[in-house]
Amino acid sequence: MSTIIMAILILAFTIILPWIFIKRHKNAVKKQKSENFRRFSTAGTERNLSFTRQEVIQKMIVGLDGIQQVLMIAELDNNYDIAVIALKDLAKCSLDKVYYTAGDTAAEKEKVLKEIRLVFDFHDNRLPIYIVFYDHHEDSIYLMGDMEAKAREWQRAISMLLSKSAVAKL
Repeated sequence: MSTIIMAILILAFTIILPWIFIKRHKNAVKKQKSENFRRFSTAGTERNLSFTRQEVIQKMIVGLDGIQQVLMIAELDNNYDIAVIALKDLAKCSLDKVYYTAGDTAAEKEKVLKEIRLVFDFHDNRLPIYIVFYDHHEDSIYLMGDMEAKAREWQRAISMLLSKSAVAKL
């Protein structure tokens, strides 16, 4: 009888205890994500923006106000830096893949994808702004395809607005 009780206790500790910790972690992550979106939404409201699209990408939130044609980017760190970009200031939005070469000898050299990012080039001489969608140091290789697809969706959406604003200027 004591063997059965010990087996039940061992089973409880190996299944229930980890399940409790996993559940608490998921709730904390969900709460943090909700807080980040609330904070982002508040920052947008302060700037009279209403986002038609927003998404968490890496360690930042990106929001697009299609009506006012403004892009807002907030970094999810302690400083919570916010960049607001008027689409009329952009010359183009492009998808950029950054590679590096791995391997010591000529036979071993291999081109490896380092980053997938959106690049925002401005009409004036400002430095471009980048949004990194995939970073090989932080992301699994299995996320590469999904993150590239997300980057292409954002690039397509922003480029469509850029072309509409260019036609409107004419």
